[in-house]
Amino acid sequence: MEQRSYQKEDCADSDKDNYNSPDYFNNFFRFKISHIIIMITKSKKIKRGRIKNIFFSVLFAFSIISIVAFFFYSNLRINQKRAEQLKKIEELRKEIQDVEQKNAELKSGISAAGTQDYWEEKAREQGYKKPGEEQVTIVPAAEKEIQQTQTQKSFWQKVWDKINPSN
Repeated sequence: MEQRSYQKEDCADSDKDNYNSPDYFNNFFRFKISHIIIMITKSKKIKRGRIKNIFFSVLFAFSIISIVAFFFYSNLRINQKRAEQLKKIEELRKEIQDVEQKNAELKSGISAAGTQDYWEEKAREQGYKKPGEEQVTIVPAAEKEIQQTQTQKSFWQKVWDKINPSN
C-alpha cells in the first residue's frame, strides 16, 4: 500500500468533482486522523517539555530559597555569638576596673606599711605596748548585758526565744 502525505489543498483541489466517491472520504479522514495523531504527539512532547521546565523551575526556586535561608540562619548565629562576646568583653572590663582598684588599694597599703606609725598600730592591735604605757581594753556595755541576760535565762525562756525570735 502506498503511503502518501495528504494536504488539505490536495484533497480539496483534486477531488472537487468526486465528493461522493468513497476514496474522497477515505482520503479526507486519513488526512484528518494523521493530523490529529501528529498534533497529539507534538502536544505530548510539549507537555513533557513543560513538565521538565516546571520541575527545573521549582528545583531552582527551592535551591535559591534554601541558600537564602542558610545565609539568614548563619547571619543570625553570628549575631548571637557577637552579642555573647560583647557581653563577655563588658564583664571583663568591669573585672579589670575592680582589679585595678584593688591594686591601687594594695599599693597604698604597701606604701603605708613602710611608715613607723603603721607598725606601731599593728603591734598595739596584737597586744604589745611601749615601755611606760598602760594598755586599756574597753568592752562595749551592750555586749556585756546581752551575755549576762543570756546566762540568766531559764530553760523555758530559751525555748520560748527560739520559738518566738521577735523578742
